[in-house]
Amino acid sequence: GTHPGSGSVTVTAKAQTDYVLEAGAAAEWTHTFKATPYVVVPEPVVFTDEDGTGNDSYTVPETKGVDYLVGDEVVAAGTHPGSGSVTVTAKAQTDYVLEAGAAAEWTHTFEAKSYAVTPEPVAFVDVDGAESDSYTVPGVEGVEYLVNDEVVAAGTYPAAGSITVTARVLEGYFLAGGAATEWAHTFKATPYVVMPEPVVFTDADGADNDSYTVPVGEGVEYLVDGNVVAGGTYPASGAVKATARALADYVLSGEATVEWSHVFAAKSYEVSPVAVSFIEADGTEEDSYTIPAAEGVEYLVSGEVVAAGTYPASGSITVTARVVEDYFLAEDAATEWTHTFKATPYVVVPEPVVFTDADGTAEDTFTIPSVDGVAYVVAGETLEPGVHTASGTVTVTAIAKTDYALEVGADAAWSHTFKATPFMVVPGPVLFSDEDGTAGDTVTIPSVEGVEYLLDGEVMEPGTHAAAGAVTVTARAAADYVLSVDSETAWSHTFKETPYEATPEAVTFDDEAGQYTIPEVEGVRYYVGGVEKDAGTHAAPVGDLTVTAKPEADYVLAGTTSWSHTFEPKATPSIRSEGEIIAFDSYGRLWNYGHSGTGSTRVMIGRSGWTAMDEIHTVDWNSDGFIDIIAKGKNGQLYYYKAKSTGNFTRYTIGYSGWADYDLTVSKWKTTDKYPVVIAKNAKTGRLYVYGNNSGYRLSPRYVLGSRGWSEYVLTVMDWDKDGRKDVVAKTPAGQLKLYRGNGTGKFVSETRQIIGRSGWNTMSNIVTSNSYAGEGTTGLIARDSWGRIWYYQADKSRWAPRELIGTGWSSYYVAAQ
Repeated sequence: GTHPGSGSVTVTAKAQTDYVLEAGAAAEWTHTFKATPYVVVPEPVVFTDEDGTGNDSYTVPETKGVDYLVGDEVVAAGTHPGSGSVTVTAKAQTDYVLEAGAAAEWTHTFEAKSYAVTPEPVAFVDVDGAESDSYTVPGVEGVEYLVNDEVVAAGTYPAAGSITVTARVLEGYFLAGGAATEWAHTFKATPYVVMPEPVVFTDADGADNDSYTVPVGEGVEYLVDGNVVAGGTYPASGAVKATARALADYVLSGEATVEWSHVFAAKSYEVSPVAVSFIEADGTEEDSYTIPAAEGVEYLVSGEVVAAGTYPASGSITVTARVVEDYFLAEDAATEWTHTFKATPYVVVPEPVVFTDADGTAEDTFTIPSVDGVAYVVAGETLEPGVHTASGTVTVTAIAKTDYALEVGADAAWSHTFKATPFMVVPGPVLFSDEDGTAGDTVTIPSVEGVEYLLDGEVMEPGTHAAAGAVTVTARAAADYVLSVDSETAWSHTFKETPYEATPEAVTFDDEAGQYTIPEVEGVRYYVGGVEKDAGTHAAPVGDLTVTAKPEADYVLAGTTSWSHTFEPKATPSIRSEGEIIAFDSYGRLWNYGHSGTGSTRVMIGRSGWTAMDEIHTVDWNSDGFIDIIAKGKNGQLYYYKAKSTGNFTRYTIGYSGWADYDLTVSKWKTTDKYPVVIAKNAKTGRLYVYGNNSGYRLSPRYVLGSRGWSEYVLTVMDWDKDGRKDVVAKTPAGQLKLYRGNGTGKFVSETRQIIGRSGWNTMSNIVTSNSYAGEGTTGLIARDSWGRIWYYQADKSRWAPRELIGTGWSSYYVAAQ
């Protein structure tokens, strides 16, 4: 395992029982850890100094390893109010040291200057009269207004006499040059001049409609007989005098009329009474007389006043008319009307009675018609028009009602003897539905007129009924019916109790999504931990999960009834997939830029110390599905940073010394390689070696891939021609790219070397392979130009695709090879 180290540490290897160390094998290792602290650069303090003092502030940044002090007190990261002179100093925390020459003190003196404001003027409203006089105080930031040395809030106020309003500024504000600060006004007391509208008199014939109308006018009130009268129309008689006078704040116009008089005449209306009408028909039931409605006239019968309307009449009727008050009769107007009503009855013809006689007696009826003036009698009882039930012999007689007489010779009696023969019916068959299980077992009773069906002596309604066991249904005739002699009248069935057989469908588990899916199967229910789960997809907990199938009622299960699965915690490694751009900056911080190459989405995956490395390579070194890092230190050691599934790395030393003279590339080389290998160029000798990796951890013995001439080349490994075998791409001193194709067995193909980059590559640095950057299965090179821009060159099977700009500002970064 990994343990913390400090000072000088010596580790000795000793063989366990039944083991012996190999002769000549290294058995002791010593190292002295340096105590060098982390170098940090404080981020600057920001001062905000605006007009006024309310928004003055200073902002302390959050910098790892740095404390910020004001005076002798540490100040937390964030924004603080500022005033006067403020000095903030930065101090390194334990295990940190400030970078030489870095700014560590910031001072600012906040100004106390105020905002300039201009008061808005006060508005005065002065109209005739005093009721609507007012002044309005505006709302202005930094200004308050005073009346009689009292502060007055913004708004409109009633006013009278002389008003003076002054303005003054609040703290933090000052008056702009030339700004007005006082406003005065004396309100006049002049009343409104109004012109009264005249009173209107209406004098019609008679006295009922005589009236006077008082108008409604602003500032004026009207008096009748010395009393104030509201606007409106009033009844009038005799002499009426009205006067007008002004209300408070008003004065009547000098040219106005202020008095109106009228004497109402007492003359009557002339009227002619409307004639009374008499209606006489055969018989007396509809005889009537009608009193009209006439203005100024009332009508009398037998000396009694009768209201307008229609009244029943018989015998001799005399109606007289007379005028009411304020009316007089016109010359030659009729005032009396007389009529004697005759007593002749109506002659009517009875309609015949209808008899309905069917088989059986249930539907035997006779129908009485509806005839005006005729009553129908059976056995001395008068029957209402309509249908009546009947049996035996029925005799119906027609008689005339009051005011009516039957026509001479018309039929007036009808008789019928009803037969008692029943209906013959054939019962419909009873149906039995008997399926596996008992839930769907039923018996269906048909609907047949005149037939009723019985189960266990009880009459059953037509329709479908649940059934079980032995069932016998019998048919019998209803009243007025008889069953056909040859018809079937009994049906029996014994229902079986065999359940349905159902086969549960398998539960499916999705590790990637962390879910499991319950199928929907008739007759089957699924349970997790004794709790029923609905069909569909459910979130799965981490750990073991067992789903069990159970049958519903009337079902038995066949096949598998239980499914188990273990859901592992979802991995969150620091490097999630191939193609992610990994780089460290000049502060030694390691960053994951994903596939974007921009700082907006980058994630820090190493806080410090990475500037101690000459090279870093991202690769799945142990083939466990997580991307690891192989790094060559400036101290000549080779490190394996094993990725943790939960993020971060565990470091192991796999090369203890001598690696300073080597330039590396890390990749699978042979097509049979289980794990990646290290292809290393000795910059001094020019030899090219392959260091195997048989265990997924330590390096295996090396072999020579190229004996000489490689010292001037910059090497990368990629499958240039997409043939499934890795190739070496070498940048020459002339700025060309030369291809050394691999044969898949650990050697180069013997052929003339292709030039796959004609020129310009000597202006590029930090040239590294990138796999899957542009999508699964893609390969290419990432290279940095002299302007600090990094480019992606995708290999499209024996040619380069147009290059793609990934990002700018990369001059101080080292990009990892993949």
